[in-house]
Amino acid sequence: MSAGYLAVDLGAESGRVVLGRFDGGRVSLEEVHRFPNTAVKLPDGLHWDVLRILSEIKEGLAKAVREGHVEGVGVDSWGVDFGLLDAEGALVSNPYHHRDSRTEGMIEAAFGLVPGEEIYGTTGIQFLPINTLYQLLAMRALRCSKRPKPCSLSLTSSTTGLPARGLPSTRTPRPPSSSISKRADGRGNFWRS
Repeated sequence: MSAGYLAVDLGAESGRVVLGRFDGGRVSLEEVHRFPNTAVKLPDGLHWDVLRILSEIKEGLAKAVREGHVEGVGVDSWGVDFGLLDAEGALVSNPYHHRDSRTEGMIEAAFGLVPGEEIYGTTGIQFLPINTLYQLLAMRALRCSKRPKPCSLSLTSSTTGLPARGLPSTRTPRPPSSSISKRADGRGNFWRS
């Protein structure tokens, strides 16, 4: 039997664990576990149910291991949401869902800090309220509404891929890290990871 490789695919509404095998001439794929991936409404907004997601992933991994030897695991998930970690790597809070309403008006707020042309030139993506930049600005707005002025959200430029105007950087700016060895911005500039 050929070695197995797992793909964990986390979509906006469902997740699955797929076992792939390559026998030297042919690839075979088998879905070993599928689960709903629904948002949870809490008093402060819409969140991912990250503990249930982790439990479902573990169940899928256990099922796949029962099928035979697994050489590696890859994970693919939504690209705009994020979880904040403390200095020890523990999750600080349940991640917000990109469909949460807290990002309403944040595109305009971003344009007040950085020209739209510069945002697009750096990110190369369309202006949608679900994008990480606008989620970070919403986080900053909430944080600053509870504190005396001046207020900021300290992030590195590597978090957003943008100059840290209005979001002060605590480290030397660099492009976002990625599992890809080479990245490009919307202007065709490349960085190596």
